[in-house]
Amino acid sequence: MVTSPVRILVADDNALDAELALRELRRSGMEVEGLVAPDEAAFRRGLTGFAPDVILCDFSFPGFSGLAALHIAREVVPRTPLIFVSGTISEEKAVRAVREGAVDYVLKHNLFRLPDAVTRAIDEARERARREVAEAQLAAERERMSALLENVDSALRSYSLLEERYHYLNAATARVYGRPLEDFWHGEEIWREIVHADDWERFAVAREELMRLGAAAVEYRAVHPDGAVRWVDQRSKVARDESGRAIRVDTIAADVTERVQAAQHLLRVSRVRDLQAAVNSAIVRTAEPASLCREACRIASDVGGFPLAAVITVGDAEAGPTLEASSGGYEYDRVLFRVREALADPKGARSVIAASLRAGAAAVANDLTDPNTINAEAPALLASGVRAFGSFPFRIDASRSGLLILGAAERDFFNTEEVELVTGLANNLGFALELAAKRGHLDYLANYDPVTDLPNRALALRLLEREIVAARRAGDRLGVLVFDLYQFANVNTTLGDTAGDTLLRDVAQRLRERVGPTRAARLAGDRFVVIYPGPQAVEDVANALSPQGVELFAEPFLVGGRDLRVTARAGCSVYPEDGAEAEELVQHAEAALQSARAAEVAHRFYAPELDARLRYRFDLEARLRRAVDANEFELHYQPKVRLADRGVTGVEALLRWRDPQREGLVSPAEFIPILEETGLIVEVGRWAIAEAARQHAAWSRAGLRAPRVAVNVSVEQIRAGTVLDDVRCAIAKSGSAGIDLEVTESGVMGNIGEAIAVLGAIRELGVGIAIDDFGTGYSSLAYVFRLPITSFKIDRSFVSGMTADANMVSIVSTMISLGRDLGLGVVAEGVETEEEAKLLRLLRCEEMQGFLAARPMPAEALERWLTSWP
Repeated sequence: MVTSPVRILVADDNALDAELALRELRRSGMEVEGLVAPDEAAFRRGLTGFAPDVILCDFSFPGFSGLAALHIAREVVPRTPLIFVSGTISEEKAVRAVREGAVDYVLKHNLFRLPDAVTRAIDEARERARREVAEAQLAAERERMSALLENVDSALRSYSLLEERYHYLNAATARVYGRPLEDFWHGEEIWREIVHADDWERFAVAREELMRLGAAAVEYRAVHPDGAVRWVDQRSKVARDESGRAIRVDTIAADVTERVQAAQHLLRVSRVRDLQAAVNSAIVRTAEPASLCREACRIASDVGGFPLAAVITVGDAEAGPTLEASSGGYEYDRVLFRVREALADPKGARSVIAASLRAGAAAVANDLTDPNTINAEAPALLASGVRAFGSFPFRIDASRSGLLILGAAERDFFNTEEVELVTGLANNLGFALELAAKRGHLDYLANYDPVTDLPNRALALRLLEREIVAARRAGDRLGVLVFDLYQFANVNTTLGDTAGDTLLRDVAQRLRERVGPTRAARLAGDRFVVIYPGPQAVEDVANALSPQGVELFAEPFLVGGRDLRVTARAGCSVYPEDGAEAEELVQHAEAALQSARAAEVAHRFYAPELDARLRYRFDLEARLRRAVDANEFELHYQPKVRLADRGVTGVEALLRWRDPQREGLVSPAEFIPILEETGLIVEVGRWAIAEAARQHAAWSRAGLRAPRVAVNVSVEQIRAGTVLDDVRCAIAKSGSAGIDLEVTESGVMGNIGEAIAVLGAIRELGVGIAIDDFGTGYSSLAYVFRLPITSFKIDRSFVSGMTADANMVSIVSTMISLGRDLGLGVVAEGVETEEEAKLLRLLRCEEMQGFLAARPMPAEALERWLTSWP
């Protein structure tokens, strides 16, 4: 519908005709504002200055033509409609005029058609303008969407089932699959080249599932033209028309290689740590060299999952290499040949074994399918199922060395951390073989104590010097503890020298079991030394002590058929504070021991400030014992919320101690370790479970939507075997089953069978079980997920590192995917910033806990918080 006024530009040299046309428009009721242009110059001025809604143009007048006016109008105002108004116009000219852009023509003697023609022309022009605007907006939106899709990291594909071709492929498709987009236009056969042969069956099954169910997801390896292999997570969905017919498949595929590799790395490291622990245990149990080598190879096969494992020793040139033990069906004569080859031609031999012997360090071939690998045995190894191969040399003594040979079924098995762990294992094996060999040599007495089989003072100093070198290189501290047996002379006097030797051997055995065969020694008589390396050296020394002396003697010794209770005085020194040389550190520890004996105290540190710190610890322990009796503990609660909408999902009950002597709260980091070391945590933990259940019941009775309360359970509570009864009593007394338990990986791995039984019984009570600080332990994932758990919590050390370290994002993503695949809840701990929360939400984490939502608070404060939380 035309709205007024309408601007009409009339191109006509006859003013009367122009006025008649305008009058006809006004007569029809149209409000018109007209301008007459009698020539070309006036016409051009009218186009730009008057901005007409419609142009009325005579077809022919002197000095200027209607068609010329039409061309000028199309150039200057292309969207303004032009209608020819002429006295006479042939049909041929009329058709030409319309073809060249005129919207209509009206004869001057038939002007009653003019109003309808003008109205129609204006309406069509405005509709055309609206359509152009809409099309421009749609084109802009399409361009924005296309730019968005082109910048997405994931590959996006849209395949027409009707036309059997791709309608759309974004740029990321080329990046994900390492191929130009043109490759995909040639048909679906390209996927036979892309999908790894070992994954094709799984890929094909997913395709069948897609067409049957309408959606499918599959993870597979994609092979790039250059041979590179990447892991891809692909999700597809079928689009249907109104009749339900499948017409299109839309797919998103993301390169998840880093996530998959991180998960595989975690599993590999877990396997190697299990292997290391089992072999170290065998070293303590097995003294005979051949048996130890056989046991090491058996463990490598059964625990480590290595299809190939061998221990080879190398003596003098005449004896050559000796295969001490092996596992698997490989022809190990081939390996011995490579060792002989490397010994005969150290510089020229080309093999992994030769490379390790030349460098005196580990050498690996992580992909035996690579034609550039230096392992000449690659074809034979591949035929036996080995894809990665490693040679780990170790020193036995001055004249003998050895090699630990391992073959893994997976490519890229031996990364940095795995190599370090296996290298440490090989060195331990070398030391054990040295110890076993020395038992049969005359020089054994020069290094070992014949009564206890521990290193003597001379060897202890050499071992300590080696640890000092390692600590200096790593920038770590080193603790040295020297102790002697209190009133040991009375044992010899009362029970005889044989009983005294038995006691010394039993002490030595406990030392081997607790600290290992290379970090304890007998200095002389009843005096022993223990080495504690690493960043926690001082804490380890403190943990080895008790108010009575050395914690090692907490249990009695069976000597001469009777239980003999023994105590010990101790002196401690610390590298580098108390000395930089082995002899100096031992002398300072002995001086501290003499000071402790003179003062008739259980132990003393050489450094006065460390001694003061230890005295503070024992004072704190005494106050904690009083705190248990005086019920000075309380629970604070920290909410857990959903990342999606910040709705409260539960709270964690955190133990707090209000110390009257300090007149305030004591940091949990100070008192909880002492509660655990002293066993007080069992009684305090029982109270915490009961108090959490009581508080949940109280909230429910008060009409609050009481969140479930998670209570931390210590490893000591699990060892004590009281947790199940504690939970049952708490639920029965409070009438509330609104509590959950949180346990650490290390807390349940000590006795996995018992933990499964106990936690399973607790789950039957309606109590959830969460693994706390997940990822910080070194237990096997296979064991952890045998537990009847309902969720796990990602430790804050991973969460806080995400915003600065892309590798940490991959690790967290792997953990979240692992939890989701296993049907477990996942809670991120220690979330303090919106940036961390956003990342976690993008990684599809369900819940978070941390200062971003709320700090821990007393029960009354939590009640107020819950009522105000949106």
